[in-house]
Amino acid sequence: MKDQNQKNNQKGISIYIAIIILGIVSGIVFGLVVLFLGQIKTLRNIGDSTMAFYLADSGVEHSLFNLRKEGGNGLVSGSLDANNQYVLFSCGGNCVISRGTFNQKIQRAIQINF
Repeated sequence: MKDQNQKNNQKGISIYIAIIILGIVSGIVFGLVVLFLGQIKTLRNIGDSTMAFYLADSGVEHSLFNLRKEGGNGLVSGSLDANNQYVLFSCGGNCVISRGTFNQKIQRAIQINF
């Protein structure tokens, strides 16, 4: 009789163990999702930063072309569309700063001396 009562008392323990394991696994999965979403955002920002850098580089190349082939002063500007552009500024003497802007939020600059 004692063995029968002991078996009846232990029937519900498996559900508690399953809930605990499910909670632990859910916590791990949630942590990984948060980690991966942060990484995706960082990668997107790196891509935007790279585009802004290449826009600034395009401005430098356009400036050098203007100086050497067209006989201009090297201060030019251009854009791919309304959100992506480069602008050049003179910093005195033989120096030009090119600032590339991507999606109106990310900016990178390159300075050249010639």
